Amino acid sequence: GVARLRPVGPPGSWRWSVRVAELTAWGTAALVVALLHIADLDTSTYRWALAVTGVLAVWLLLLFRVLITRLRNHRWALWIVHFVNLSFASAGYAFLREDIPAVALIFVPVLLATGLLGGIPEALIAPVAALGGIWLVAEFSRPAIEVSELALTGGVFVLAGIVAGLLARELRKHYRAEHEEHRLATAVRYRLMAVLDAVDEAIVFSDLNGVVRIVNQRAGRLFAIDADEHLGLATVQLLRTFARNTEDPEGFMETFQQLRDEPDKEIRAEIEQIIPERRQLRLYSGPARDE
Repeated sequence: GVARLRPVGPPGSWRWSVRVAELTAWGTAALVVALLHIADLDTSTYRWALAVTGVLAVWLLLLFRVLITRLRNHRWALWIVHFVNLSFASAGYAFLREDIPAVALIFVPVLLATGLLGGIPEALIAPVAALGGIWLVAEFSRPAIEVSELALTGGVFVLAGIVAGLLARELRKHYRAEHEEHRLATAVRYRLMAVLDAVDEAIVFSDLNGVVRIVNQRAGRLFAIDADEHLGLATVQLLRTFARNTEDPEGFMETFQQLRDEPDKEIRAEIEQIIPERRQLRLYSGPARDE
């Protein structure tokens, strides 16, 4: 069977990680091009390095525009992606190591992207693979790399990978918590609306900022309005709509003017409605306290 990896986080955190990884990748590619022009390379090496950079650009386009969304749930495929990215970094290191002493740092953006797109295991294993790439390049191209230099480079690599992995993990936790909170709030709202829509009274809730949050179906039928249409709008707009359906619109609005000076005040009044039909309504308005 095909090995599948459960999504590492909700869509929001994944999109953020992909965007950051893509920006990091293109920034690294641009840096490599700049280094190729700065380094004193012979013509043949320069052309080969430029060709590899061109292949890298094609790979990045393919990866971030086509493959990444399809490979998200396939751990084995993501490992292949990380291996290819490290191979390109190793190639850049091979071309530039003799001319730019600190060129091993081009592995750092690759490790950051690996930690963001993967997790803690990838963040730990990728630095080891990067060190292996550096060691192989040094063995085949000479001069060999010093053990102390390899240890220092490895420490920087591990630190970069772990920081990226921990950052990605915390971000995913945050998105999961927000997603769960939204799901619970939505479920509570549906249950609340089911109860409010079942009662015979017209009910309207607004928040402390004067924004309509709830209009039950009875209120919609009573005043011939779409109950959902006014959600998120200013309460005063809904009140004006109600006022136009009463015999004394100005008096209706003046009744609610008292709430501006005394938000906690309770109001009881008799309202004469004329649209869509004539009837006497009893109005009650008061704060909804969470006690």
